[in-house]
Amino acid sequence: MKKLLNSLAAIAMAASLTACSSSKSSAYSGTTKGTAKGMGDIAVTLTLKDGKITECSVDGAGETEGIGTNAIDQLPGEIVKENKISVDGVTGATITSDAIKDAAKAALEAQRAAEQAALEAKRQEDARRAAEAKAALEAQQMEAARKAEEARRAEEARRAEEAR
Repeated sequence: MKKLLNSLAAIAMAASLTACSSSKSSAYSGTTKGTAKGMGDIAVTLTLKDGKITECSVDGAGETEGIGTNAIDQLPGEIVKENKISVDGVTGATITSDAIKDAAKAALEAQRAAEQAALEAKRQEDARRAAEAKAALEAQQMEAARKAEEARRAEEARRAEEAR
């Protein structure tokens, strides 16, 4: 019985430690999207592998041909090459350049928010499991105490019977 109680205590402790350690974020891999307003609507799709920007695509159908479209053509390659969104804008296409960077920032913020939500859900699940393990441990302890009390009373009754 003592081994069972110790095992349950170890499970509860491990679950609570897991909940604490899960707050560390791992490098994200996947695709995320963001939008911003340039001369028209700008949509940026970023693909990340282990937290590094590996692809960047921009859709900006409403941007001025020969001006904003230059930023659409140039900035995605710079963002991937530099692995950051704070790259230099294209001269003469400030509005579109800024919108591309704002949309990329929105994409990264959306990814981070989703990752934080997932981490919080995991932390809550770990906390729930720890609480269940603790409740099971307490139930086992109460059952052991009940059985010990029952055995004590039985022993008292046996001794009282012998004394007669």
